[in-house]
Amino acid sequence: MFQIKKSGKVFEMPLSDRQMFLIEQEMGIDLFVPIENAVLVKAEFLGVDLKEKLPDRVWAQEINMLAYALDQLNQVQGKKFLEEIAESTQMYPGEMLNHVLRICPMAAGITVESGVAPYYTGENLFDIMEYKRFSERKREYPQFQIAKFYFPIDVSVKEKDDEDFQDLDGAEAAVYCREVSAMIARKIRRIDSWSDWELYAHIHQDTPYADTGFLIGRPDAEVRNGVLQGVFIVEAKHILTESEISIIKEYLDGGITDGWGESMEPAGVSHGKTLAIKLGECSDVRQQIDRELNEMEMFFVQSPLQAKYTARADGFTADFRKSREYGRDYPVWIELNYDRKTIRVPLPATEKDIQDARTILGITDAADVKTLFRSSKLKMVDKLLFANVDLEAFNRLAQEIHATDPETMYRVLENLSVDPLTPEQRIKCITMTLKSARRENSSNPSVKQE
Repeated sequence: MFQIKKSGKVFEMPLSDRQMFLIEQEMGIDLFVPIENAVLVKAEFLGVDLKEKLPDRVWAQEINMLAYALDQLNQVQGKKFLEEIAESTQMYPGEMLNHVLRICPMAAGITVESGVAPYYTGENLFDIMEYKRFSERKREYPQFQIAKFYFPIDVSVKEKDDEDFQDLDGAEAAVYCREVSAMIARKIRRIDSWSDWELYAHIHQDTPYADTGFLIGRPDAEVRNGVLQGVFIVEAKHILTESEISIIKEYLDGGITDGWGESMEPAGVSHGKTLAIKLGECSDVRQQIDRELNEMEMFFVQSPLQAKYTARADGFTADFRKSREYGRDYPVWIELNYDRKTIRVPLPATEKDIQDARTILGITDAADVKTLFRSSKLKMVDKLLFANVDLEAFNRLAQEIHATDPETMYRVLENLSVDPLTPEQRIKCITMTLKSARRENSSNPSVKQE
């Protein structure tokens, strides 16, 4: 049994999304937001008290998923879990969750036969919890089904050395189904883990289409009768009527014309080719009237990228330490963030250190990498965002921060104005200021004493 306390109220975990929506509506308590602002009251599994191993303050959703995942274990798996963590005195909820996921990957909707090991990176909890949400919706509605709303996709391709795009017919475009699907998936994916949770509750609480039987819809592409088509994979409470279909079509069409589908950027594909797509409005609809699919088949239709989004990257180990904890050991570092994974690299660092981190992150598009300069000793440069890693500049500043005593650092930087400067300029300015101050101290020791 797991219990948390927030805003004076105690909640037993796990909770379903529906229960948490009602809690927010009736009590004004948000259990979705990714902040550790809840107190862990109780943590017990198979008669063993786990509370002493876990921190006092927790993020509600991490405990929610941990409690749910533990509920999925059978007796043998449960005993194995307890044996694995027996020697650990202090653990983060994410660490504990990863032990459970390794033993029972189905808690994240991943079958043992797939050979994929789901792994919580500290930033992909929304993906890890996808199967929990799906199974809850299916249980809540006995007539739950997956419906498909099809819409046309016009595809054009530009060869490497050509200037103009050439239009393809539906059959010709079918060979690019995987690439078009990836373009759509990239467009609809939230920019970061905070956005996953910030927008999720709002979207699902405020939808005006709940009365139609509509739950959620995900756009994709598939080959149908030899022709490439767009498709919305829609979860519905029941078999939809014609009037409900009409209303849902209008809603989905709005997303195509004025939402996610607006201004789809061309994308490079293999052999130097570039694809461009244009989307039309929903036309044909196919429903699962005869319950053709079982639960796992429906889940894989709705979440085909579940394994990709949750699989552990080779060599990656999540660091659940908070910045203040990490900063006690490494006062200056950079964070490389890519695809909901972050690697910290202490400074000064070598080019090999950076390349090793990039390799582990599996970076394929440098434009999607977020680089943060971090320092627990100098707040005016902490969390500076950079498009690229200027390792030479970063190392120079790190060396100055390490070499400058706090008193001198405060004295020379107290009135330094860096607000108008770009991050690159700020790094350079502060490096020069600290270096100059150290030289002055070394040549005139009385300056430091004063």
